[in-house]
Amino acid sequence: MNSKKFPDKRIDREITEQLIIYILANYEEKTQLTEKVLRNLVYYCDLNYHRLYGETITKSSRYKKTERRLLNPELSSVIHDLLKNKIIKRIFCTSPDGKLKSYYASAFPFCPSAFTDEQRRIIDETIRQHVSSR
Repeated sequence: MNSKKFPDKRIDREITEQLIIYILANYEEKTQLTEKVLRNLVYYCDLNYHRLYGETITKSSRYKKTERRLLNPELSSVIHDLLKNKIIKRIFCTSPDGKLKSYYASAFPFCPSAFTDEQRRIIDETIRQHVSSR
């Protein structure tokens, strides 16, 4: 999303926090949301909203695709702060192959007024698209 067409904008921390909490509160029981899955869901929510409205939900355009994952340093900072403030939590479990895995869960219920009906519709459709394939 970061190109000459789109000015480099900083992330809206408050709305990004709400997006992460919304994703976790509504979908954590359907799938184990690892950091990679959570980052990708935030990215695809932004991308799909951008395709329709010309702006992202998080107000950020600082995504960089690497070989291993999508990077957004500001998103990392938001996730870290949510963990530090105990708004989200990391749960550890052992996978069938014996490896320790971690995934995220919400510590609090989501406030539905943080997003418009249209934003929630796009977020829900995006997540259903990616979660149902698991």
